[in-house]
Amino acid sequence: MEEIFNRLKVIIGDAMPDMDMTNVTMESSLKNDLGINSLGMIMLALLIEEKFAVSFDETVNFETVEDICAYIRDNMPKQG
Repeated sequence: MEEIFNRLKVIIGDAMPDMDMTNVTMESSLKNDLGINSLGMIMLALLIEEKFAVSFDETVNFETVEDICAYIRDNMPKQG
């Protein structure tokens, strides 16, 4: 899941260019620690769908960076 986390950090940085990415961890709260609001989550979701080839078909409520990583891991197309 470390590879997903590292790729996700780049995507978060792209979506939120003013954010200090040095303190982003798996445990970071999207809202409280990173300050991502609902518009930011929409932008982030669009980039995640594009970069990871996943789709957010159902309503999901992510609290932490780890929640997003787990969703990506569980919903990415299988390689092989």
